[in-house]
Amino acid sequence: MTTIAVVEDNDDLREFTALFLEQHGYQVLPCVDAESFLETNAIIDLFLVDINLPEMDGFTLVRSIRESDPNAAIIVLSARDWDADIAMGYDVGADIYLTKPTDPNVLLSAVRRLTQRSSGQTGRSGYLEVDRAQQVMCFKASSCSITSSELAILNRLAIAGIRGLERFEMAEVLDLDLDSGSRKAMDVRIVRLRKKLASIGCARSALETMRGFGYRLNLPVQFSR
Repeated sequence: MTTIAVVEDNDDLREFTALFLEQHGYQVLPCVDAESFLETNAIIDLFLVDINLPEMDGFTLVRSIRESDPNAAIIVLSARDWDADIAMGYDVGADIYLTKPTDPNVLLSAVRRLTQRSSGQTGRSGYLEVDRAQQVMCFKASSCSITSSELAILNRLAIAGIRGLERFEMAEVLDLDLDSGSRKAMDVRIVRLRKKLASIGCARSALETMRGFGYRLNLPVQFSR
């Protein structure tokens, strides 16, 4: 089932949009802001993003998603209908920019078009390809299996993009506390994932440890089901 993240701070609109999409067979992850979305471990097929979000705005979120996954399906749904805002939306990575109020059937058509496009994508050389269902990652001609926790790590690192994840955020992904024992367990999992990436030909710097901060993935990722 296709999962759609609806990042919208207007409670009524978020609830209506989620209900409408669920009635048409989609699974929806409703998020009140960018930060609550970034705190989840959910695997997302399509992003529906408002621009006027508190704290991190929608433009920044869309840019982060696009940098982490060049093939992500992204729809901006915003009341900001000035040409400059629409141009900015496309510049930061939106596939489709819809202005509010939007006819629900127009939104549904946009969602269907992007999900159909995504289902027909094929990988490109130089990208880390991750098959979520089979829990396999591939780089060029090589592949290896990954665990559920490694899949969660790759998913969150891909969303975080160049910012990376702080250690406490990685601990949340792995459902660990930041005591000494859990820190060691986290480091072991990172080392194992780094070795797996190296085994399929990725550079050692692909999974970077950022001193005093956390971790960053320096490799574009393409996810598939």
